[in-house]
Amino acid sequence: MKTPTFLKPAYLPIGLDLSASGAKLLQFKRTRRGLEVVGAARIETDVDPDAESAEDRLSPVLEAITSRWRGTGMHGRRCVVGIGRDLVRIRSIRQPKMPLEEAENAVRIEAPDRLGFDPETEESEIGWIRAGEVRQSDQIRDEVIVFGAPTDTLRWLIDGLSDAGLRPIGTEPSFVGAARCFERAGRRTDDDAITRVLVDIGLSSTHLIVMHGASIRFYKAIAVGGRAMNQVVGERLGLDVQGAIDLRTRRIRPTRRQFDAMRDERTERAIFEAVRPVVDELAREISMCLRYYAVSFTGARPAYALVMGGEAAEPGLVEHIEHSVGLPCRLARPLEGVRLGGALAGAEDAPHPEWAAAAGLSLRGSGLSIDRQFIAPNEPIRPDRQVDGGRQAA
Repeated sequence: MKTPTFLKPAYLPIGLDLSASGAKLLQFKRTRRGLEVVGAARIETDVDPDAESAEDRLSPVLEAITSRWRGTGMHGRRCVVGIGRDLVRIRSIRQPKMPLEEAENAVRIEAPDRLGFDPETEESEIGWIRAGEVRQSDQIRDEVIVFGAPTDTLRWLIDGLSDAGLRPIGTEPSFVGAARCFERAGRRTDDDAITRVLVDIGLSSTHLIVMHGASIRFYKAIAVGGRAMNQVVGERLGLDVQGAIDLRTRRIRPTRRQFDAMRDERTERAIFEAVRPVVDELAREISMCLRYYAVSFTGARPAYALVMGGEAAEPGLVEHIEHSVGLPCRLARPLEGVRLGGALAGAEDAPHPEWAAAAGLSLRGSGLSIDRQFIAPNEPIRPDRQVDGGRQAA
Protein backbone atom coordinates (compact mmCIF):
# COMPACT_ATOMS: atom_id res chain seq x y z
CA MET A 1 0.00 0.00 0.00
CA LYS A 2 1.30 3.45 -0.94
CA THR A 3 1.85 5.79 1.98
CA PRO A 4 0.15 9.14 1.39
CA THR A 5 2.36 12.24 1.25
CA PHE A 6 1.27 15.23 3.28
CA LEU A 7 2.47 18.72 2.47
CA LYS A 8 4.19 20.47 5.32
CA PRO A 9 3.18 24.10 5.88
CA ALA A 10 5.39 26.50 3.93
CA TYR A 11 5.92 29.72 5.83
CA LEU A 12 6.09 32.88 3.75
CA PRO A 13 8.14 35.91 4.84
CA ILE A 14 6.75 38.32 7.40
CA GLY A 15 5.23 41.36 5.71
CA LEU A 16 6.32 44.47 7.63
CA ASP A 17 4.45 47.60 6.64
CA LEU A 18 5.99 50.79 8.08
CA SER A 19 3.50 53.64 8.28
CA ALA A 20 2.97 57.08 9.79
CA SER A 21 1.52 55.52 12.95
CA GLY A 22 3.95 52.63 13.50
CA ALA A 23 4.05 49.24 11.80
CA LYS A 24 1.90 46.26 10.88
CA LEU A 25 3.35 42.75 10.67
CA LEU A 26 1.55 39.83 9.05
CA GLN A 27 2.72 36.38 7.97
CA PHE A 28 1.06 33.73 5.83
CA LYS A 29 1.72 30.04 5.59
CA ARG A 30 0.72 27.78 2.72
CA THR A 31 -1.24 24.67 3.70
CA ARG A 32 -3.24 22.04 1.83
CA ARG A 33 -6.33 24.17 2.49
CA GLY A 34 -4.75 27.31 1.06
CA LEU A 35 -3.27 30.38 2.69
CA GLU A 36 -3.51 30.87 6.43
CA VAL A 37 -2.48 33.78 8.66
CA VAL A 38 0.22 32.63 11.09
CA GLY A 39 0.39 35.86 13.06
CA ALA A 40 -0.48 39.52 12.84
CA ALA A 41 0.61 42.45 14.98
CA ARG A 42 -0.25 46.12 14.95
CA ILE A 43 2.57 48.08 16.58
CA GLU A 44 1.61 51.67 17.29
CA THR A 45 3.86 54.27 18.81
CA ASP A 46 4.27 58.02 18.95
CA VAL A 47 5.77 59.15 15.66
CA ASP A 48 6.70 62.81 15.32
CA PRO A 49 5.57 63.91 11.84
CA ASP A 50 7.69 67.06 12.15
CA ALA A 51 10.96 65.26 12.95
CA GLU A 52 13.84 66.51 10.86
CA SER A 53 14.97 63.12 9.51
CA ALA A 54 13.53 59.73 8.66
CA GLU A 55 15.80 58.22 11.32
CA ASP A 56 14.26 60.46 13.99
CA ARG A 57 10.74 59.54 12.86
CA LEU A 58 11.38 55.80 12.62
CA SER A 59 13.55 55.26 15.71
CA PRO A 60 10.54 54.86 18.07
CA VAL A 61 9.01 52.38 15.60
CA LEU A 62 12.17 50.27 15.51
CA GLU A 63 12.31 50.25 19.31
CA ALA A 64 8.69 49.09 19.49
CA ILE A 65 9.27 46.37 16.88
CA THR A 66 12.34 45.16 18.78
CA SER A 67 10.37 44.70 21.99
CA ARG A 68 7.21 43.19 20.52
CA TRP A 69 7.63 41.18 17.34
CA ARG A 70 8.94 37.99 18.98
CA GLY A 71 5.70 37.59 20.91
CA THR A 72 3.51 37.54 17.82
CA GLY A 73 3.82 33.80 17.13
CA MET A 74 5.38 34.32 13.71
CA HIS A 75 7.71 31.71 12.25
CA GLY A 76 11.29 32.49 11.24
CA ARG A 77 12.97 35.85 10.84
CA ARG A 78 12.70 36.63 7.11
CA CYS A 79 10.72 39.76 6.33
CA VAL A 80 9.85 41.98 3.38
CA VAL A 81 9.73 45.65 4.36
CA GLY A 82 7.28 48.17 2.94
CA ILE A 83 8.35 51.80 3.25
CA GLY A 84 6.17 54.87 3.00
CA ARG A 85 6.56 58.34 1.58
CA ASP A 86 8.44 59.61 4.63
CA LEU A 87 11.35 57.49 3.38
CA VAL A 88 10.83 56.82 -0.34
CA ARG A 89 10.40 59.45 -3.06
CA ILE A 90 8.03 58.64 -5.91
CA ARG A 91 7.10 60.35 -9.14
CA SER A 92 6.05 59.56 -12.69
CA ILE A 93 8.15 60.42 -15.73
CA ARG A 94 7.60 59.94 -19.46
CA GLN A 95 10.05 58.34 -21.84
CA PRO A 96 10.13 57.60 -25.56
CA LYS A 97 9.23 53.99 -26.24
CA MET A 98 12.37 51.85 -26.14
CA PRO A 99 13.44 48.27 -25.37
CA LEU A 100 13.53 47.20 -21.73
CA GLU A 101 17.32 47.33 -21.33
CA GLU A 102 17.53 50.83 -22.81
CA ALA A 103 14.63 51.98 -20.62
CA GLU A 104 16.43 50.61 -17.55
CA ASN A 105 19.59 52.57 -18.42
CA ALA A 106 17.60 55.74 -19.07
CA VAL A 107 15.83 55.45 -15.70
CA ARG A 108 19.14 54.93 -13.86
CA ILE A 109 20.51 58.12 -15.43
CA GLU A 110 17.42 60.33 -15.15
CA ALA A 111 15.63 59.17 -11.98
CA PRO A 112 18.03 60.41 -9.25
CA ASP A 113 17.82 63.98 -10.53
CA ARG A 114 14.04 63.79 -11.06
CA LEU A 115 13.63 62.50 -7.49
CA GLY A 116 15.76 65.29 -6.06
CA PHE A 117 18.92 63.33 -5.25
CA ASP A 118 22.28 64.96 -5.89
CA PRO A 119 24.25 62.21 -7.66
CA GLU A 120 27.56 63.77 -6.59
CA THR A 121 26.83 63.89 -2.86
CA GLU A 122 23.86 61.58 -2.18
CA GLU A 123 23.88 57.85 -2.97
CA SER A 124 20.40 56.44 -3.65
CA GLU A 125 18.64 53.17 -4.40
CA ILE A 126 16.33 53.42 -7.42
CA GLY A 127 13.44 51.24 -8.58
CA TRP A 128 10.88 51.67 -11.34
CA ILE A 129 7.66 50.33 -12.84
CA ARG A 130 6.73 50.67 -16.50
CA ALA A 131 3.13 51.80 -16.08
CA GLY A 132 1.87 51.87 -19.65
CA GLU A 133 1.42 53.89 -22.82
CA VAL A 134 0.24 57.49 -22.56
CA ARG A 135 -0.71 60.09 -25.12
CA GLN A 136 1.46 63.21 -25.30
CA SER A 137 0.47 65.56 -28.11
CA ASP A 138 0.55 63.35 -31.18
CA GLN A 139 3.00 60.84 -29.71
CA ILE A 140 2.65 57.67 -27.68
CA ARG A 141 5.18 57.50 -24.84
CA ASP A 142 5.83 55.22 -21.88
CA GLU A 143 4.86 56.44 -18.42
CA VAL A 144 7.29 55.15 -15.81
CA ILE A 145 6.79 55.27 -12.03
CA VAL A 146 10.20 55.79 -10.45
CA PHE A 147 10.97 55.58 -6.75
CA GLY A 148 14.10 55.91 -4.69
CA ALA A 149 15.44 56.22 -1.16
CA PRO A 150 18.75 57.39 0.29
CA THR A 151 21.13 54.44 0.54
CA ASP A 152 22.40 55.46 3.99
CA THR A 153 18.87 55.62 5.41
CA LEU A 154 17.95 52.23 3.96
CA ARG A 155 21.09 50.72 5.44
CA TRP A 156 20.24 52.26 8.81
CA LEU A 157 16.73 50.78 8.62
CA ILE A 158 17.90 47.30 7.60
CA ASP A 159 20.59 47.31 10.28
CA GLY A 160 18.02 48.32 12.89
CA LEU A 161 15.62 45.54 11.89
CA SER A 162 18.52 43.05 11.90
CA ASP A 163 19.45 44.18 15.42
CA ALA A 164 15.80 43.54 16.36
CA GLY A 165 16.24 39.91 15.28
CA LEU A 166 14.57 40.12 11.86
CA ARG A 167 16.23 39.34 8.53
CA PRO A 168 15.07 41.72 5.78
CA ILE A 169 15.18 40.03 2.37
CA GLY A 170 13.66 42.87 0.39
CA THR A 171 12.28 46.41 0.56
CA GLU A 172 9.73 48.14 -1.63
CA PRO A 173 7.22 51.01 -1.45
CA SER A 174 4.19 49.97 0.60
CA PHE A 175 1.82 50.81 -2.27
CA VAL A 176 3.45 48.02 -4.32
CA GLY A 177 2.64 45.56 -1.52
CA ALA A 178 -0.98 46.76 -1.37
CA ALA A 179 -1.31 46.31 -5.14
CA ARG A 180 0.17 42.79 -4.97
CA CYS A 181 -2.51 41.80 -2.48
CA PHE A 182 -5.08 42.49 -5.21
CA GLU A 183 -3.15 41.17 -8.22
CA ARG A 184 -5.69 38.42 -8.54
CA ALA A 185 -9.14 39.88 -8.10
CA GLY A 186 -10.95 36.72 -9.05
CA ARG A 187 -10.81 33.33 -10.66
CA ARG A 188 -11.98 34.14 -14.19
CA THR A 189 -9.74 34.71 -17.18
CA ASP A 190 -11.51 38.01 -18.05
CA ASP A 191 -10.23 39.52 -14.78
CA ASP A 192 -6.91 40.23 -16.52
CA ALA A 193 -8.72 42.81 -18.66
CA ILE A 194 -10.39 44.61 -15.73
CA THR A 195 -9.13 48.03 -14.66
CA ARG A 196 -9.75 48.87 -11.02
CA VAL A 197 -8.82 51.60 -8.56
CA LEU A 198 -7.28 51.03 -5.13
CA VAL A 199 -7.70 53.86 -2.61
CA ASP A 200 -5.45 53.27 0.42
CA ILE A 201 -6.33 55.81 3.14
CA GLY A 202 -3.69 56.09 5.84
CA LEU A 203 -3.05 58.43 8.74
CA SER A 204 -1.03 61.08 6.92
CA SER A 205 -1.93 60.52 3.25
CA THR A 206 -3.93 58.51 0.74
CA HIS A 207 -2.39 56.39 -1.99
CA LEU A 208 -4.36 56.02 -5.22
CA ILE A 209 -3.38 53.13 -7.49
CA VAL A 210 -4.93 52.19 -10.82
CA MET A 211 -4.37 48.56 -11.80
CA HIS A 212 -5.03 46.86 -15.12
CA GLY A 213 -5.11 43.15 -14.42
CA ALA A 214 -2.01 42.51 -12.30
CA SER A 215 -0.13 45.62 -13.51
CA ILE A 216 0.12 49.00 -11.81
CA ARG A 217 -0.81 51.65 -14.38
CA PHE A 218 -0.96 54.81 -12.25
CA TYR A 219 0.03 55.96 -8.77
CA LYS A 220 -0.57 59.21 -6.91
CA ALA A 221 -0.08 60.20 -3.27
CA ILE A 222 -2.77 62.56 -1.94
CA ALA A 223 -1.99 64.63 1.15
CA VAL A 224 -5.30 63.83 2.87
CA GLY A 225 -5.68 61.17 5.56
CA GLY A 226 -6.88 60.24 9.00
CA ARG A 227 -4.86 62.91 10.79
CA ALA A 228 -7.00 65.60 9.13
CA MET A 229 -10.17 63.70 10.11
CA ASN A 230 -9.01 63.48 13.73
CA GLN A 231 -8.40 67.22 13.78
CA VAL A 232 -11.84 68.22 12.47
CA VAL A 233 -13.63 65.74 14.75
CA GLY A 234 -11.80 67.21 17.74
CA GLU A 235 -12.72 70.75 16.71
CA ARG A 236 -16.37 69.87 16.04
CA LEU A 237 -16.93 67.89 19.25
CA GLY A 238 -14.68 69.88 21.58
CA LEU A 239 -12.17 67.05 22.10
CA ASP A 240 -8.41 67.12 22.32
CA VAL A 241 -6.49 65.28 19.63
CA GLN A 242 -6.15 62.05 21.62
CA GLY A 243 -9.83 62.08 22.48
CA ALA A 244 -10.75 62.41 18.81
CA ILE A 245 -8.36 59.57 17.92
CA ASP A 246 -9.86 57.30 20.59
CA LEU A 247 -13.42 58.05 19.46
CA ARG A 248 -12.70 57.35 15.81
CA THR A 249 -10.63 54.25 16.58
CA ARG A 250 -13.53 52.66 18.48
CA ARG A 251 -15.73 53.20 15.41
CA ILE A 252 -13.44 52.02 12.61
CA ARG A 253 -11.81 48.94 14.14
CA PRO A 254 -14.55 46.78 15.68
CA THR A 255 -16.05 43.72 14.04
CA ARG A 256 -19.40 44.19 12.33
CA ARG A 257 -21.30 42.75 15.31
CA GLN A 258 -19.51 45.05 17.74
CA PHE A 259 -20.17 48.09 15.54
CA ASP A 260 -23.89 47.32 15.24
CA ALA A 261 -24.11 46.97 19.04
CA MET A 262 -22.40 50.28 19.81
CA ARG A 263 -23.82 52.36 16.96
CA ASP A 264 -25.54 55.60 17.97
CA GLU A 265 -27.16 57.36 15.03
CA ARG A 266 -26.91 60.87 16.45
CA THR A 267 -23.22 60.52 17.25
CA GLU A 268 -22.56 58.95 13.86
CA ARG A 269 -24.21 61.87 12.06
CA ALA A 270 -22.26 64.42 14.11
CA ILE A 271 -18.94 62.73 13.41
CA PHE A 272 -19.59 62.27 9.72
CA GLU A 273 -20.66 65.89 9.33
CA ALA A 274 -17.35 66.81 10.95
CA VAL A 275 -15.25 64.69 8.57
CA ARG A 276 -17.34 65.49 5.47
CA PRO A 277 -15.13 68.43 4.33
CA VAL A 278 -12.06 66.18 4.52
CA VAL A 279 -13.83 63.39 2.62
CA ASP A 280 -15.05 65.92 0.03
CA GLU A 281 -11.48 67.11 -0.51
CA LEU A 282 -10.30 63.51 -0.86
CA ALA A 283 -13.06 62.73 -3.36
CA ARG A 284 -12.13 65.80 -5.44
CA GLU A 285 -8.49 64.69 -5.56
CA ILE A 286 -9.52 61.16 -6.59
CA SER A 287 -11.76 62.57 -9.33
CA MET A 288 -8.92 64.69 -10.72
CA CYS A 289 -6.59 61.69 -10.75
CA LEU A 290 -9.14 59.60 -12.62
CA ARG A 291 -9.72 62.37 -15.16
CA TYR A 292 -5.97 62.53 -15.77
CA TYR A 293 -5.88 58.76 -16.15
CA ALA A 294 -8.80 58.76 -18.63
CA VAL A 295 -7.21 61.49 -20.78
CA SER A 296 -3.64 60.17 -20.69
CA PHE A 297 -3.83 56.38 -20.73
CA THR A 298 -5.11 54.11 -23.44
CA GLY A 299 -7.38 51.25 -22.42
CA ALA A 300 -10.53 50.57 -20.48
CA ARG A 301 -12.17 52.84 -17.93
CA PRO A 302 -11.93 51.61 -14.32
CA ALA A 303 -14.78 49.28 -13.41
CA TYR A 304 -14.83 49.89 -9.67
CA ALA A 305 -12.78 51.10 -6.69
CA LEU A 306 -11.67 49.29 -3.54
CA VAL A 307 -11.11 51.44 -0.46
CA MET A 308 -8.56 50.15 2.06
CA GLY A 309 -6.14 51.32 4.73
CA GLY A 310 -6.36 52.12 8.40
CA GLU A 311 -8.92 54.90 7.89
CA ALA A 312 -11.07 53.17 5.26
CA ALA A 313 -13.72 51.83 7.64
CA GLU A 314 -14.91 55.30 8.68
CA PRO A 315 -18.70 54.78 8.49
CA GLY A 316 -20.22 56.41 5.41
CA LEU A 317 -16.85 57.18 3.79
CA VAL A 318 -17.01 54.56 1.04
CA GLU A 319 -20.56 55.49 0.09
CA HIS A 320 -19.68 59.20 0.00
CA ILE A 321 -16.67 58.62 -2.25
CA GLU A 322 -18.79 56.44 -4.55
CA HIS A 323 -21.42 59.17 -4.88
CA SER A 324 -18.84 61.92 -5.43
CA VAL A 325 -16.57 60.06 -7.86
CA GLY A 326 -19.30 58.29 -9.83
CA LEU A 327 -17.59 54.91 -9.65
CA PRO A 328 -18.82 51.80 -7.78
CA CYS A 329 -16.83 51.65 -4.53
CA ARG A 330 -16.49 48.89 -1.96
CA LEU A 331 -14.66 48.48 1.29
CA ALA A 332 -11.76 46.15 0.53
CA ARG A 333 -11.47 42.81 2.28
CA PRO A 334 -7.81 41.90 1.65
CA LEU A 335 -7.93 38.73 3.78
CA GLU A 336 -11.14 37.33 2.32
CA GLY A 337 -10.73 33.65 1.51
CA VAL A 338 -7.84 33.26 3.97
CA ARG A 339 -8.00 31.22 7.17
CA LEU A 340 -7.28 33.64 10.02
CA GLY A 341 -4.92 32.81 12.85
CA GLY A 342 -2.85 34.56 15.46
CA ALA A 343 -4.29 37.84 16.71
CA LEU A 344 -6.90 37.83 13.90
CA ALA A 345 -8.43 34.45 14.81
CA GLY A 346 -12.16 34.75 15.44
CA ALA A 347 -12.49 38.09 13.62
CA GLU A 348 -13.73 36.67 10.32
CA ASP A 349 -16.67 39.09 10.18
CA ALA A 350 -14.39 42.17 10.13
CA PRO A 351 -13.21 43.48 6.73
CA HIS A 352 -9.57 44.13 7.83
CA PRO A 353 -8.94 46.79 5.15
CA GLU A 354 -5.80 47.98 6.96
CA TRP A 355 -3.87 44.74 6.32
CA ALA A 356 -3.60 44.95 2.52
CA ALA A 357 0.00 46.20 2.31
CA ALA A 358 1.35 43.81 4.97
CA ALA A 359 -0.44 40.90 3.27
CA GLY A 360 0.99 41.81 -0.13
CA LEU A 361 4.48 42.12 1.32
CA SER A 362 4.24 38.61 2.79
CA LEU A 363 3.19 37.31 -0.64
CA ARG A 364 6.22 38.80 -2.43
CA GLY A 365 8.11 36.23 -4.45
CA SER A 366 5.77 33.37 -3.54
CA GLY A 367 3.88 33.22 -6.82
CA LEU A 368 0.72 32.92 -4.71
CA SER A 369 -2.32 35.15 -4.51
CA ILE A 370 -5.30 35.32 -2.23
CA ASP A 371 -8.16 33.26 -3.63
CA ARG A 372 -10.89 35.81 -3.03
CA GLN A 373 -14.32 35.79 -4.61
CA PHE A 374 -14.77 38.50 -7.22
CA ILE A 375 -18.11 40.26 -7.72
CA ALA A 376 -18.59 42.04 -11.02
CA PRO A 377 -20.08 45.55 -10.74
CA ASN A 378 -23.30 44.58 -12.54
CA GLU A 379 -23.97 41.34 -10.68
CA PRO A 380 -26.95 41.35 -8.31
CA ILE A 381 -26.20 41.56 -4.61
CA ARG A 382 -26.80 38.36 -2.69
CA PRO A 383 -28.20 38.80 0.82
CA ASP A 384 -25.13 37.18 2.39
CA ARG A 385 -22.84 39.68 0.65
CA GLN A 386 -24.44 42.90 1.88
CA VAL A 387 -22.54 45.49 3.86
CA ASP A 388 -23.39 49.03 4.98
CA GLY A 389 -25.97 50.65 2.78
CA GLY A 390 -26.68 47.41 0.88
CA ARG A 391 -23.48 47.66 -1.16
CA GLN A 392 -21.34 44.69 -2.05
CA ALA A 393 -18.26 43.67 -0.19
CA ALA A 394 -15.07 43.53 -2.19
